[in-house]
Amino acid sequence: MLTALITGLPRSGTSFVCACLNTAHNCVALVEPMTMPDHGDPARAIEEIETFCAAARLAIIRLRTY
Repeated sequence: MLTALITGLPRSGTSFVCACLNTAHNCVALVEPMTMPDHGDPARAIEEIETFCAAARLAIIRLRTY
């Protein structure tokens, strides 16, 4: 399964992109799903994003929800 991270500034169209992706079969786009702590550690931030994505994917598959 592919994980894509779409980011953008406020009012840049990311919510619209997520809405479009959610119309595709077998695709789930989460709109503003998490808030990252401001710890300043890029490696830790990557780990936190990967952990969140894995947990969200598992919840969607197991519970068919997010």
